[in-house]
Amino acid sequence: MGEVYFALIGDIIGSRSIESRAEIQRSLGDKLREINEREGDKNLAAGFVITLGDEFQGLIRAGGSFNPIYAALEIKNAMYPVKLRFAIGIGGMSTDIDPHMAIGADGEAFHRARESMNLVRSYERLHSVPREGDGAVRINSGDNSFDDTVNTLLTLTGVIRKAWTERQGEIARKCLDCMMAEAAFSQTEAAKELGITQGTVSKSLNSSNALAYLGGVGMAARLIDERRQRMIPYTLMLLSHTLGDYYFQPQAMAKLKSRSTWYVLIHAGVYAAVMFLSVLLYPCRAYFNAVIIAAATHAMIDVIKQLILNHYAKLSILTVRQDRLAYLIDQVLHMTIILACAFLTKAWEGGSSAALTALSEELPVVIGIDGYELLSIVCALLAVMKPANVFIQKVLVTEKPNDETRTRLRYGGRIGSLERIVSVVMMYLGQYAAIALVFTAKSVVRFKDFENRDFAEYYLYGTLMSVVTAVAVFALLKLFGA
Repeated sequence: MGEVYFALIGDIIGSRSIESRAEIQRSLGDKLREINEREGDKNLAAGFVITLGDEFQGLIRAGGSFNPIYAALEIKNAMYPVKLRFAIGIGGMSTDIDPHMAIGADGEAFHRARESMNLVRSYERLHSVPREGDGAVRINSGDNSFDDTVNTLLTLTGVIRKAWTERQGEIARKCLDCMMAEAAFSQTEAAKELGITQGTVSKSLNSSNALAYLGGVGMAARLIDERRQRMIPYTLMLLSHTLGDYYFQPQAMAKLKSRSTWYVLIHAGVYAAVMFLSVLLYPCRAYFNAVIIAAATHAMIDVIKQLILNHYAKLSILTVRQDRLAYLIDQVLHMTIILACAFLTKAWEGGSSAALTALSEELPVVIGIDGYELLSIVCALLAVMKPANVFIQKVLVTEKPNDETRTRLRYGGRIGSLERIVSVVMMYLGQYAAIALVFTAKSVVRFKDFENRDFAEYYLYGTLMSVVTAVAVFALLKLFGA
């Protein structure tokens, strides 16, 4: 899947029984044109257009600032008292897009929106009434857990909306319009536009549970915004870096790099190949450009680092501290460039190649999460094994444990990897306190060994470094990943 879109499909409920149908269609057309002109190319990939009968649809850019829930509610409020139902699909597109109208385009986003619309209609036919008083708003992202959370919020807000009197509804809808327009709730502004006092607005909102309604709508919109801001490029580039710089660089290759720059270039080529393979999972021109930057700068940094180390080695002045410093600077530069490239991808992101998109229309949903989130978990687990072991060994290189300590810690690397894997899994499950249990259990087993002060200090230093590394990997992917 390349660029992500929000496909919004709307439909007038019971349009055939409405006497002034032609007038309502004109009003709807005017509102859709207003949105198209206001949001333009920045937020709309394809403008809203009436399609079949009283159905309409549009395609919203996930990288924009126009929230699809607010879009649906804006149209719903403008068309009141006409009842409308909405379905929002989140996903990619597999065909070319006409920016002027959302007709003829096809892809996962529209498939999911259509699926949700059919479910809403099936419910209405079964119960002979709209699921909410003036029509439902439903989303479908392919992530069941996320969809259930947002749709539950929208259902609850619909129940509140259904119970409003005419006057309560007028005040609440005006407050909602102000909140959507200003990205903040203002009773004062709503009172001003309605020509009433703020006290009247406040009293109406309290008696109609409209504050809970506005809070629920705002929460649903924020969840959508958080999802649209996922840094999928960062997850893929970090995963590629982990594989290319550690798992596909054996120890023998790392040693050969000190003999000849050609081995550095061979490593850079393998690293670039892994990076470019990730484009198949995110076939976007902006990401392709970012991968070129990341691969090229990786090669430059590695060549410069190795030339400096080789120079110091020839002069016989290279120390383990200097080698450690070079490694840490090298990794910090790589990680910084990867993060910068991920942000640049989101800034540059545009259309994707339809041919490449077909290769990854959608990574399969696994155990209730989408494919990119699964890749994020895989990336974290890989990062806390070999890369974390190398990092901790480099940090502890200046510590010189005695022979007895080395014997007692002969399985330290394996135990540390398992410890970090368990810690990351517990953090993904939200069981943060369990990390302390892992640390405690490990310490209980080593309790008698703590009588040796050298061992105790070395063990504590290494264990804390291990836990911090696991937390840092999780935090990076949680903050910037998918």
